[in-house]
Amino acid sequence: MEDYHHHNFDPLQYPPFNHSLTSNRTTHFLSEVFVDDWAEGSLAKAVTVSIITCIIILFNVLIIGTLSSSVHAHSMIGYFMLSLAGADLLTGVLLTPISIYPALTGSWPYGRALCKLTAYLEVTLWAVVVYTVGWMAVDRYLAIRKPSRYDAIQTKIRCQCWVVFTWVTAIFLCSPTLFAHNRVTYIAQVNLCILDLNYMLAYSITLLILILGPTICTLIYCYYHVWKTMSELKRDIKEQEKEALTSTTENLKNPTHRLSFIIIVTFALGWFPWFILLTYEKAAHTTANVPYLHFACLWFGICGCCWKFPIYCCISRRFRRCLGHFFRSLCVKCRARKHVEDDSASVD
Repeated sequence: MEDYHHHNFDPLQYPPFNHSLTSNRTTHFLSEVFVDDWAEGSLAKAVTVSIITCIIILFNVLIIGTLSSSVHAHSMIGYFMLSLAGADLLTGVLLTPISIYPALTGSWPYGRALCKLTAYLEVTLWAVVVYTVGWMAVDRYLAIRKPSRYDAIQTKIRCQCWVVFTWVTAIFLCSPTLFAHNRVTYIAQVNLCILDLNYMLAYSITLLILILGPTICTLIYCYYHVWKTMSELKRDIKEQEKEALTSTTENLKNPTHRLSFIIIVTFALGWFPWFILLTYEKAAHTTANVPYLHFACLWFGICGCCWKFPIYCCISRRFRRCLGHFFRSLCVKCRARKHVEDDSASVD
């Protein structure tokens, strides 16, 4: 097998079409899926991917369990936090485990269909996270700008509808990635199948605009007004006015504003190195020939799925209380189950 990218790899330069593989193509929509890239297997990369996978699954199961089991955690922004945790958990269950064996062997053993499916899931789950952080910004904008009407605007049903709308939009918006005649390639340096955005340029540009455009505009507008309002209130509120502005001052002290902003910033910073690397290589028409650079940049972005749990624990006292309640409820259930089993054994 020809080694296309063993030492000099360009993630935007895909391997040439191999006509000898034509007879092995069983369906038309898989005709532009390439899984021939190869690199030396790395135990260190396999261990790294395994650790990341375990942490993603553990942390997001804890987030979902904590938010689902606590009534106090079911604030309106809690539904968006559940949506983020669901997307991250699917990443840890469906995507990252698939990369462990390729990282160890250096090749893709799962076939073209699974390669294309993983590329679709990558884009879809990434779009879900991007849209969800946009809704979090809108939620904080309403909480700080319209505190008296917040509960009437952000109802439980409405937030649930926004979450469902986000997932449905991402699934259908990215569906051409799965069903259309797109080019997908397994990249041995990052141990993942990647969609070639240059192959269907019009669709790719439209997809990026529809995903990033509204979200970026929303984030800029909402957080500009959030921080502007908070600064003005902190400057203008006097001691004698605090009793009349109780709801406003409580909003200012709400750690959820800071928590949602940090989630958005860490998500952006996590993916920043990968997109900067791709932009540099595309603009300079060169390849950064640094060992493990592409792997480190891409998987640093994927590690964003791990950061939310520590952030919630550090910033939100309410989340820490709910987490403690969740652990105590598990212990109570375990003790109750053990008690029932002991009673059954004594009866026998």
